[in-house]
Amino acid sequence: MRKPLAPTLALLALLAAQPAHATMERARAAEARGDLRTAQIELRNAARSTPNDGAVRAALAQISLELGDPDTADREARAALAAGYDRADATALRIRAQLALGRTRDLLREFPVPDASVPRDVAAQIYAGRALAHLSLEQRAEAKAAAEAGIEADPRAVEPHLALSAVAQVQGDEALAEREADAAVAADGRSVQALLRRAGIAYSKGDVQRAGELLDRALEIAPGHPLARVQRAEVRLRHNDIDGARSDVEVTLRNAPGLASANYIQALIYVATQDWRAADTALTRLGQTTLQNTSDGLLAFATVKAQLGQDAQAEEAAARAVARRPLDVRGVRLLASLQAKRGANRDAAATLAAYAQQGGRDPETLARLGEIHFSEGRRRQAEQAFRAAAEAQPGNAALQSRLAAIRLSLGDYAGMAEAAQAALAGGRDDPAARQMLALAAISRGEPEAAESELARLTPEQRRTEVAMLAEGSIRAMRLDIAGARQVLEAALQSNPNSIGARLGLARIAGSENRIADLARYLSEVLAADPENAQAAGLLLRAARPGNEALAALRAAQQAHPGSPIIAGTTARALLAAGDPAAASAVLDHEALRPRITNPALRLMQVEAHAARGAWADAETASRAAVAEQPNSAAARRQLALLLSRRDEHREAENVIEEGLRLTPNDPLLLGTSVMIAQQAGGPDAALAMADRLARRPGSLPAGAWLRGDFLMAQNRHAEAARAFSSAYSEGPTEPLALRLAAAHLGAGQPEEARRALQAWLERSPESPAVLATSARLDLQANRTADAERKLETLLRLLPNDGGVLNDFAWVLAQRGDRESLNRARPMAERAFALAPRPEVGDTLGLILLRSGDARRALQVLRHAYPDGNPPSPGMGVRYAAVLAEVGERDEARRQLTAALRTPSFPERAEGERLLARLGGGR
Repeated sequence: MRKPLAPTLALLALLAAQPAHATMERARAAEARGDLRTAQIELRNAARSTPNDGAVRAALAQISLELGDPDTADREARAALAAGYDRADATALRIRAQLALGRTRDLLREFPVPDASVPRDVAAQIYAGRALAHLSLEQRAEAKAAAEAGIEADPRAVEPHLALSAVAQVQGDEALAEREADAAVAADGRSVQALLRRAGIAYSKGDVQRAGELLDRALEIAPGHPLARVQRAEVRLRHNDIDGARSDVEVTLRNAPGLASANYIQALIYVATQDWRAADTALTRLGQTTLQNTSDGLLAFATVKAQLGQDAQAEEAAARAVARRPLDVRGVRLLASLQAKRGANRDAAATLAAYAQQGGRDPETLARLGEIHFSEGRRRQAEQAFRAAAEAQPGNAALQSRLAAIRLSLGDYAGMAEAAQAALAGGRDDPAARQMLALAAISRGEPEAAESELARLTPEQRRTEVAMLAEGSIRAMRLDIAGARQVLEAALQSNPNSIGARLGLARIAGSENRIADLARYLSEVLAADPENAQAAGLLLRAARPGNEALAALRAAQQAHPGSPIIAGTTARALLAAGDPAAASAVLDHEALRPRITNPALRLMQVEAHAARGAWADAETASRAAVAEQPNSAAARRQLALLLSRRDEHREAENVIEEGLRLTPNDPLLLGTSVMIAQQAGGPDAALAMADRLARRPGSLPAGAWLRGDFLMAQNRHAEAARAFSSAYSEGPTEPLALRLAAAHLGAGQPEEARRALQAWLERSPESPAVLATSARLDLQANRTADAERKLETLLRLLPNDGGVLNDFAWVLAQRGDRESLNRARPMAERAFALAPRPEVGDTLGLILLRSGDARRALQVLRHAYPDGNPPSPGMGVRYAAVLAEVGERDEARRQLTAALRTPSFPERAEGERLLARLGGGR
C-alpha cells in the first residue's frame, strides 16, 4: 500500500538522501523557520538546476499550494509526474491544485472513475478528488460514493477519509464527519491537511482548546503553513490572546500577504484593541468585496471609518450593513447618526423608521426617530415614535417626560397628563426637564454641566430614578467607580424594575471584567424586556464560548424563543462561538416562525445554514428572504452568491439584475454583479462588468468606483489609482477622492495621496472624512502644523467626537511643554468621558503623567485596562512609567517584560531604559 502523501518537510527529507545541494539545504532551513517564500525561491532554483528531479518538483508543488499559488502547483505536479515521481503523490498534488483553481468539471473529465488497471493507491487519490469535485457541484450522493470507494481502494490513504468527512459535514452528519477526520489523523498523524480538518471540526463544536492543540501540532510539522496560522490566530483571538493572534497573522502575511482571511483577522485584532488607524488600513486593504463576505465586516469597516471621522465611507458601509441586517441596532444607529451629521435628517428618519417598521424595539433608537420627526415638524410621527420607545422601556421617566411634552404640543392633554405622571412621579419644579438637561450634558462628555443641572433639584427630586442614573453616570465619568456603583445600586433598590440602573451596573461590571455580574444584571433586563437590544448587545459583546454571558443569552432565548432580538443576538453569539448548528436551531424555532420574515433574521438563518454546510437549506431560506423582501439588496446578494457557488452564474446574474431594475445605483448589488462576473470568468470578466455597469444609466455614483474597488481588492493599487483618477476627472465626489488617496497609499505614493485629498479640500474645505485622512497623512510625514490646523477644523465641526478630541490631545501632548499639556488635558478628559477606550485612556494617562499627576493617571489607566493588560506594547511602556512613578515597581517590571516581548515597536528603547532603571535588565 502507498504511504500517505507527505507534507513538504517530509518530501525535502527524501531529498536529503540525494547528493546535497546548497539550494536544498537553504530551502529546508527556510521552511523550518516558517519562511515559505524563501523556501519556494530555493526550490525553484533547485528545479532549474535539476529539472528532471521529480522530488524537487513535487516539493515545489506542495509549497506552492500552501502559499495559495495553485497554477504553479499544478504545473510542478505535472512535471513531477513526468519525471517519474511517485504517481499517487503526484496525482494527489495535481488534484489539490485543480480543486484550488476551481476546475471541478475539468477534474472529473481528466480523472475518470479508475478501472482495475489503476494502482489502488492512485485510485484512492482519484476517488478522493472526484468526491470533492462532486461536492462542489452539489452532487452529494456521487460525492459520498466516490469518497467511500477511495477508502475501499486504500484505507490507509488520508485523502479519501478527508473527502468523506467533508461530505458528511455538508450533509449535516457531524458524527461521521468527526469520525472520518479522526481516521485521517490516525492514518497519518503528520498530515497537516488532516490536522486542519480535525481542528476545524473541533472549533465548529465550540471545543476551542482542542482546536488549538491540533493547530499547534500542525504548525510543529509545517511552521509556516498559512491556513494553520490563520486558524490558530482565530482561536487565539477567541481566547483574547491578542499578542498570540497577532504573531500568527504576521507570520502568515509574510508568507501570503494577499491572503484575505489573514488580513481580515488582522483587522479584527485592531478593532478588538480599538486601534482605529491600523484597523482602517487593514480593512481598506481588504476591499469592499471581501468585507461583504464576512459577517461583521461591513459594520467593522463603518465603525472604524466613523471613529476616524471619514463619514462618507462610514455611511456607505453602514448602509450596506443595515441592508444586510436591518435589525442590528448598532448599524441602524450608526447609519442614522452619519446621515444626520451631514444634514440629511430625512434619510436618518427613513433609516430609523424602517427599523421600527420591521419590529425594532430599542428605546434609544426609537427615541432618536422621534427627535428627528419633531425637529422636522412631524409631530404626529414624533409622538408615535416616543410612545413606542416608552412602551419598550416603561420605567424610563425621561422618555415619558419627552412624550408628555410632545403630546402637549399636539393638544393631547389627557395623554400629556398620563405621560407626565409617569415621568414626574410626584416631583416638583419640573425635575424631569432638569434630568433631561443633565443627561444631555453627560452625552456631550460634560460632567460638570450635568452636575450643575442636578444641583438645581431638591434632595427629593435627586432621588428619582433618572436623577440617580444621571448621578451614577457622572461618578463613572469621573472614575469614581465605587461611588457610581453605590448610586446605581441605590437606584435599583428604590426602583426594582429599573432597566437603566441594571444597564449601568452591567457596564460597570464589564469594565471590571466581572462577566458573571454583567450576565446577571442583563439577564434580569431581558427577563423584564425581551426586546431590549441594548442588553442583548452588551451580552453579545461579552459572550465567549463557555462563559456566563453566552449562557445568559441562551437562557433568555429558551425563555423567550419568539423574541426576534434575543433570537438574533443568541444566534449571532453562537455563530461567533463556532456552533452554527445551535444557531440554526434558535432561528428555526417554531415560536419564531411568525416573525422570521424579518429580513435580518432570515439572512442570519441563511448564514447559519451555510456555516454548517447545509447549502440546500441556506438557498431555501435565501429564496424566502427575496420573496418576502424583493427590495432587499442584501437578500438578493446572498441568494446570488449561493447560486454562483454552485456555478449557476446566469441565474445569479438574473437575481441581481432584477434588483438593479428596482435600485440601479445600489452599491451592494453593483458590487455583487462584479463579484459574480469574476467567479464566472475571472478578473478580466469582472473588470469588463465593472465598466459596463459604470456606463449603465442610473448607476452613478456607486458605478464610478466599481473598477477601482475591484482592482484594490486584487491589490493592484497603481491600476486602481488610475481608475479612480479617471472617474474623478469625469465626476469628482468625496468617496472617489478618498478611494484615490487609498489607492495611492497602497501603491506607495503618499505624496500623490496627499494631493488627491488636498484637491477635494479645495472644493469642500470642511469635509470631515477628508480632513481626518489628510491630517493622518500629515502626522505620518511630520507635517505637524498642517495636521493641527486640520484637527482644529475637525474639532469645530465635530465638537463632541471623542476620537477627534483624543487625536488633537495626543498631538498637543507630544510637544511636552506646560502650555500644550494644559491645553491638551481638558480635551483628553472629555474624550475619555465620551469614549473610555484603551487608546483614549492612554492619551489621558500620558498627559496626566507629564503634568505631574501620576496618581490620577494610574486611576485612568486601570479603568481603561480592566484586565490589567494594555492592548499594545507602546501602551504597556507608558503604563509601566505611571506605575513606576507611583512606586509600584514590581507591576511596572511585569508590564515592561510583557511589552518587550514584542520585537520592534517605537517605544521599545524607552521601555528598555525604564526596565534597566527598575533593575529588571533587558
